[in-house]
Amino acid sequence: MFIDEIDYKTRMMAMLETPAEIERAYQLCEDVFVQYGLDRYLLTLNDYSLSVILNYLNVRTSIFLNRTEFERAWQPVLLFERYASGRMIPINMEGMHRDLKAVLMARQGRLSEACDVLREALELGCTSDVRQRLLYTLGSIETSMTSPDDKINTLCEALGEAEQEGNENHIAMCYRELSRMFSYLGQGATGLSLLQKAEQYYLINHKGHELMGTRMYMAMSYLVMYNTPKYTSQLGEDNMKRFYQQAKAYIGMVDVDKLPLESDRAFYYRTYGLIYVDIASIEKALAFYRRVKAYQDIKDCEGYIQTIRNAQTQQ
Repeated sequence: MFIDEIDYKTRMMAMLETPAEIERAYQLCEDVFVQYGLDRYLLTLNDYSLSVILNYLNVRTSIFLNRTEFERAWQPVLLFERYASGRMIPINMEGMHRDLKAVLMARQGRLSEACDVLREALELGCTSDVRQRLLYTLGSIETSMTSPDDKINTLCEALGEAEQEGNENHIAMCYRELSRMFSYLGQGATGLSLLQKAEQYYLINHKGHELMGTRMYMAMSYLVMYNTPKYTSQLGEDNMKRFYQQAKAYIGMVDVDKLPLESDRAFYYRTYGLIYVDIASIEKALAFYRRVKAYQDIKDCEGYIQTIRNAQTQQ
């Protein structure tokens, strides 16, 4: 039966999580969509078959997000909602759908709407692993918004649940996002200590992609501390110079040519450009964000470039 084949292939795609395997997952995903004409069959499916197809659509959305094809990612999101409407589907599947939809909305600058989607999803009663993911995503998006001081509880709740479950991967992810929050709050040292814990976990477990991402976060954190006036008065000029040297050291540990995703390379160029005050590097990142219509990142990079140019004009 074709639905069993789709179920099997969807499980295969979901297992291809490492960046090097994303292209393989994408090709399999496209083959399934074309072979079975999934945009035509859904209305006639029974509940089991519909659940299989909806699970496939969630995986399809995830693959497009990993490939930063945000416009294409809306296709499976909208198909999911069209055919799930009025049907009984597993709560976790609905929770995963809303998590993916929120990530997509956030990547296109719709942060407040994304948070609303996630808060509603948290009321569904999903199991612990999905709830952790919803909390993590909500906390990550809230970190990008204003007034982070009243948003930290979401990530702390996600961390607490991950620790209770003993999920070390989720714990490390929470450390990374909490570090951003503490950085925004002007508590860079606390943020760095969390990043160092995440770095150690990824190093021990040979997670090279996550390790390079964490080191880019660490480079950015040292740069933020270098540019924060309160640390100058507290620690003195010599320590401030060490922060800047550490920022350069950590970004120097990352080989941009070994970053498998374009989004990772864009973040590298963004970070490198800020550390070395290099507009050309930031423009490389900006070109990518414009191509994929990542509106919040476009706004950020345009602001960085304008700030650098204003400073250069005043010199």
